[in-house]
Amino acid sequence: MNVIFVDDEENVLKGLRRVLHPARKEWSMSFANSGQEALELMKAEAFDVIISDMRMPKMNGVELLTQIKDAYPDTLRVVLSGYSETELILSCVKVAHQYLPKPTDYKTIKSTVEKALKLKHLLSNEALTTAISKLENLPSLPQIYDDINNELKKEDANLQTISELISADVSMTAKLLQICNSAYFGLNRNIDSPVDAVNYLGIDTIKSLILTIKIFEQFSETGVPKEKLENIWLDSQSTAMLAKQIASKAGCDKSLVNQAYTGGLLHNIGEIILRHELAEQYEGVEALCQNPDMDTIRAEQQVFGFSHDIVGAYLLDLWGLPSSISSSLALLHQPEHLNFDGLNPAELVFIAHKVLLIKKGQRHHQKTLLTYFEQETIDNWLLLADSQD
Repeated sequence: MNVIFVDDEENVLKGLRRVLHPARKEWSMSFANSGQEALELMKAEAFDVIISDMRMPKMNGVELLTQIKDAYPDTLRVVLSGYSETELILSCVKVAHQYLPKPTDYKTIKSTVEKALKLKHLLSNEALTTAISKLENLPSLPQIYDDINNELKKEDANLQTISELISADVSMTAKLLQICNSAYFGLNRNIDSPVDAVNYLGIDTIKSLILTIKIFEQFSETGVPKEKLENIWLDSQSTAMLAKQIASKAGCDKSLVNQAYTGGLLHNIGEIILRHELAEQYEGVEALCQNPDMDTIRAEQQVFGFSHDIVGAYLLDLWGLPSSISSSLALLHQPEHLNFDGLNPAELVFIAHKVLLIKKGQRHHQKTLLTYFEQETIDNWLLLADSQD
C-alpha cells in the first residue's frame, strides 16, 4: 500500500510520522508539505491513497483533491483536518471519499483505509474501479428529484417530507449516508438510516447540499433505460420495506430495523453502477438472461468476472458507510457466510430478497430458505410480502 500525507505544517507531518510508525512494515509512506509537492511526488510514482489537510496556502485541500480526482481517479481521497466550519467541510463533499478529524490515531487511519479498499481486489475491471472512485453521485428518478427540489425551495420546507422523499431513493440515500458517516460533521456514532441523516443535518445543511452543491443528480437517458431504473427502484423499495417488517416482527431494536431497511434499499446500487458505467458490456448480461435458466448474478459473473452485489458493497465501503450495511450487499448471494443464529442486517436483507423472488414464482429459492428456517416461518414472511401489494 502506497500512501501520501499532505499538510503545510511541519509539526503535523512529524506527528503523523510518529503516529504511523507501526504502519511502516505494511505501508510505503510519503509526506508532502504542500499541494504542489504532492502533485510532483504523484507524477513520479503511483499512490493508492492520499490523505490531505484542507487549509493550506497557495493550493488548498479541495483544489488538490480535485486535481487528484481528475489525474489519478483510482486513488482513495481522504481529508484529514481539524477545521469544523460547515462551509469549508461541505466544499470537499464532491471530491473526497471520506473525512477524518484531527487529531486522529493510527488505528483509525488504518481501519478507514483498509475498509475502503478491502473489496477492490475482487473487481478485476480497472475501468470500473476508476469510474467508481470518480463517482460524485448516481442518478435519481426524475419525479423524486423534482419533488425534493421543489420542497426545498419553499419558505416552509418540511423536514419530514424531505426525509420521506430521500428514503424512497437509492442514490440519494447512499450519498447522504456517505456524508453523515465520514465524520464530516464530527459524529461519534454511525448514522444508518436516511431519516436519521436528514434529521441530524437539518434543513439549512440539506438545502446547501442539494440546491447549492448539488450532491444529487437527475436521471438522464445515458446508460440506464428509464424503465429499467424504475424497476430497480421498485425492487429496492420492496426489499427494504420487507426487511424492515421482518425485523420489526422479530422484535429487533430500532437501529437494526433501520439497517435492514437501508441495506435492502441499497442492495441493487451495484447494478445501477454497472449499467451506468459499462452500458455496452451490460448488453451481454441482458443477452445471457434471455435464457430462462440464467439469473442476473451468474450472467454478470460470466461477463465481468464479478457481480453487482460486490460492486455495490465496494462503493459503500469506499464512501465509509457502516459495515453492517455494506455487508448486506457483499453477502447477499453468499448464505454460507451467514449463520442465522440471530438476525443481523445482512441476514434480514437476504431473507427479504429470497421471499420476494419466491413471490415472483421462483419457487426454487424456497429450498434455500428451508435450509435455515421452518416452513411456517417462511409462510409468515410470504404473508408480510403479500401485505405490501
